[in-house]
Amino acid sequence: MRWLLRIIGALMLLVVVLAVIGLLLPSHFRVERSVEVAASPEKIYAGMESAGALTIASAAGNARVTWTNEGDLGRNPMSCWFGLMMDRCVGADFNAGLANLKRLAESG
Repeated sequence: MRWLLRIIGALMLLVVVLAVIGLLLPSHFRVERSVEVAASPEKIYAGMESAGALTIASAAGNARVTWTNEGDLGRNPMSCWFGLMMDRCVGADFNAGLANLKRLAESG
């Protein structure tokens, strides 16, 4: 019975430590990916809808497309832990989307 109380105590201590660390984590996240596309900015953005920030800069006939998503997570410790994983959660989707955009803009 004593070992059970120690396990429960250790789990409670772990929860408290994780909550305190969560309060100390940053409450802001930012995910950003870029790709160089051999097309004009007008060709890339024609008819596209975007809920995030999509920045297109012109450079010698090419375009530098940067897709950014950022936000405020508040002071909820669980949300701050999630913010640490945001890049891993959506970064691959950003890369795939930019690769698809590059393929479509450069193909025709």
